[in-house]
Amino acid sequence: MYGPIGCQWVACYHGGRDLRIDPQTGTRLQTVKVAGGKDRADLYVTITPFKDMDGDSLAIQPSAGCLFKVTGVGVTAIPSF
Repeated sequence: MYGPIGCQWVACYHGGRDLRIDPQTGTRLQTVKVAGGKDRADLYVTITPFKDMDGDSLAIQPSAGCLFKVTGVGVTAIPSF
């Protein structure tokens, strides 16, 4: 996913973090730790990016680009390392 200034965000599978990368240089600009709530039981989900979607597409997918917090799934994530 690209941010407003053209950077790329990369989710690290089993890494407990997201990285913000400058696609021109490959430099890591930022690291965001993702803990999943205080007991690692919350799940955060995004629904497709919405950049460049036209009105018809947004009408079909009105939640595009939104972030949802899901609780009560009955499992906890592994600790980040």
